[in-house]
Amino acid sequence: SEGLSQAFSMLQTTSRQVSNKSTDDDDGGQRTKIKQAEQQDLWSCLAESALEALDLNIAEKALVKCGDYRGICLVQRLRNTYGGDRMKQRAEVMTYLGRFDEAEQIYSDMDRKDLAVQLRSRLEDWTRVSSLVKKNGAGDDTQLTTAYKQLGERFGGAGNWEKAREYLEMAKDVKKLAQ
Repeated sequence: SEGLSQAFSMLQTTSRQVSNKSTDDDDGGQRTKIKQAEQQDLWSCLAESALEALDLNIAEKALVKCGDYRGICLVQRLRNTYGGDRMKQRAEVMTYLGRFDEAEQIYSDMDRKDLAVQLRSRLEDWTRVSSLVKKNGAGDDTQLTTAYKQLGERFGGAGNWEKAREYLEMAKDVKKLAQ
């Protein structure tokens, strides 16, 4: 956490220096624009590192510098909803970062397979939802039926009628089968 604080301070200083420099006449301000773009990338990297370390104060400050509203909302949600549950916070961070397999693994390690099913449902990863429900007993018959219906519709939309029929039969969706 101290390393993140030092990185934050250094970035703040560098940002002030870049914004205080006047544009050079010979390059039309291009160097300043490039340095500002580099600063944005550095703030983004700092935000990601702080989120991974669950240093929410540094993460929030860096996300503000990036103008990442979605990330700022995540930090607020992590503070307000999950309080001190660091495992749930970590899983939410992994989801935000697009590392869904890691998030699912964290939920499984917490013995919260229901949250893993919810995650995969939000992602519309119906193959994984059906697998989690069948293998791990996570979720219920309604979730399994929904997954089968969605898979049937997906295969039907792609013209794979045999697979569509198979999943719609498992979902017992007579109406869709008739179509």
